[in-house]
Amino acid sequence: MSLRVSAWRRGQTLVGSAALLLVSANAVATNTATPFGFVPPSFLGAATVSHNLLGTNFVFLARARAQHALLMISTMRVATVRRELGQLSAAQCVTLFQQELGHSHVRFFPLPVPDLLAVGSGQFTQIRWTAHKDDRTETGVLACGQLGDLYYVVHFADELKSAIVTFPPIRAALAALHPKLE
Repeated sequence: MSLRVSAWRRGQTLVGSAALLLVSANAVATNTATPFGFVPPSFLGAATVSHNLLGTNFVFLARARAQHALLMISTMRVATVRRELGQLSAAQCVTLFQQELGHSHVRFFPLPVPDLLAVGSGQFTQIRWTAHKDDRTETGVLACGQLGDLYYVVHFADELKSAIVTFPPIRAALAALHPKLE
């Protein structure tokens, strides 16, 4: 299996298996139309988009085949989530996805951090994590929050040795994200 497919499936597993976001496998398409303005770092390619029960996933993979960087931004309309699930706090959201990450990684070690992740004009609750997968040590950040009428789930990951280079531009890009007005 190619590294790109493996990384894409890793992103889909995180979202697809969580009870919150059930991915429809036949709804996958490459499309960069997003409900938010966002310019990914240059080492990430265009978004692969998939639709799910409650919203949409935008997965940005590393352009270079040997790299493992991944950024996933999932959006869900607040009204839809409240209708289907009731209230969803940032802490509950992070917990749901943290549990899913733990199921798909060996020696998964999540660490809640007091610092918030800047996503557009918001400050999102986040965890940082490390784990082993496919003979690699990976690290990542998982965050949830609300901007306007959308819940956002943000997840980015990379190999431990590369994250020191890839995470700062991802964080800067996320801080510049802005919801589009409808």
